[in-house]
Amino acid sequence: MSVPSLSIIIPSYRKVGVIKETIETIIEEMHLLDIKFELIVVVDGDIDGTSKVLNSLTLKELSFFVSVKNYGKGHAVKQGVSRASNFKYCALFDADLDLSPHSLRDAIEILESEDNVGLVLGSKFHPDSIVNYSHFRGFQSKTYSLIVKRLFSIGVSETQTGIKVGRMDLMKPILMDMNTDGFAFDLELLLGLKDIDCTFQEIPVVLNQGQNSTVNIFSIYATIRETLNIYRRHKLNRKLETKCQHSR
Repeated sequence: MSVPSLSIIIPSYRKVGVIKETIETIIEEMHLLDIKFELIVVVDGDIDGTSKVLNSLTLKELSFFVSVKNYGKGHAVKQGVSRASNFKYCALFDADLDLSPHSLRDAIEILESEDNVGLVLGSKFHPDSIVNYSHFRGFQSKTYSLIVKRLFSIGVSETQTGIKVGRMDLMKPILMDMNTDGFAFDLELLLGLKDIDCTFQEIPVVLNQGQNSTVNIFSIYATIRETLNIYRRHKLNRKLETKCQHSR
C-alpha cells in the first residue's frame, strides 16, 4: 500500500478575516495525522487583501494562487487542482472555518481502510452531524437538496457541504473537465464520479456557521441557474448514450 499523501484545495473569496486561522487549524490537524500533505489556497479575486495575509505566512506546506478577478468557486477549485502534486488523495475544503477539519482525518481513515470507496463527503443531514446555522441557511440547504434529488439520482443526502476527500486519480480528471464555475460545481463533480461508478460515503460534520459566508440571494440564483444547465447537459448526454447504444 502506498504511503498516504493529501492535496488540500481551498478556494477563498473575501476570507481575509479567517484565512490565517483556517490554514493554521488545518495544518495542526494534518500534523496530528502525520501524513505528507500540501495546502493550496486559490484567492478567487483579491478584493480584501487576503494575499497579504498569505504572504505573511511562512509554512512549508502552503502555496497560493491569486486570480485576477472573481470567477467562482468551481473555477477556483479547478485552478487549485491544476497546481496539485500527484498525491494519493485530494481534499476540497471551504475557507470559512465553519467546518471542523477533523473531518479530513475521518475521511482519510475511511479511504485507507475501504478500497471500494472513491469519495468521502460531509453531510449536514447525517444523523450524527452537529449543525448550528441560521434558519435561512437551513431552509436554503434543504430546498436545494430537494431540487437536486428531483432532477438527479446520485445517491447522497446532499451535495454542498464544504468537505470532499477522494482519490486523486478519480477526482482530478473530472475536476479539470468541469464546465461549472460557481457553487454548483459540487453537483457536476458528483455526477462525473457517478458516471465512472465511483462509490460515495457520507460522514457527519461539525458545522458552526460564522459571519463570513458569501452566500446571498444573487449566489443562490446563480447556483439554481447552474444546476439547471447541468441538468440539461446531463439529459443530453444520456440521450446521446442511448442513441449510440441503439445504433450498435
